[in-house]
Amino acid sequence: MGKQTRRLTLCAMMAALSVVLLLTGALPLAAYCGPILAMLPLAAAAEEAGMGWGLGTYAAAAVVGALLTPEPEAVLVFACTGFYPAVRGPLDRIRRRWVRGLGKLAVWTAALCLIDRLGVLLGLPEEAALMKGALLLLGEAVFFLLDRLLGRVALQWRRSWRKRLGFR
Repeated sequence: MGKQTRRLTLCAMMAALSVVLLLTGALPLAAYCGPILAMLPLAAAAEEAGMGWGLGTYAAAAVVGALLTPEPEAVLVFACTGFYPAVRGPLDRIRRRWVRGLGKLAVWTAALCLIDRLGVLLGLPEEAALMKGALLLLGEAVFFLLDRLLGRVALQWRRSWRKRLGFR
């Protein structure tokens, strides 16, 4: 099997797994857990195939997830933040740690603000200003945990799964 075929197969399987995990966002009180879980397979696809393939995998998972997931809030969260595993690799190449951290935080904060604005446009209930601030702070805390988790997924992919699945 050629290298491109392996990449395509891996990305298709990771997109399908992301959609299945995104469907867990339809469970009660899991509108935010499902999209976070759906990002984990995208980290493996981006790690193996690169940012371009990772963004394509995210786009495929977002479109299919939007068609299948009954919870609009889970779809909105994934559509606005699901790209992060693909752009995490280039951001990790920034040498200065504080610049890298600020860059990642800026990308995530922009995605959270986009969720807020699109939610208003789509007719989701709007929160009070104090609640928006609290949600933004909680979103930033989730980001730091998510970034560490994505780093561990990428490390696990490089150390064991890559070899087991025949990627050299």
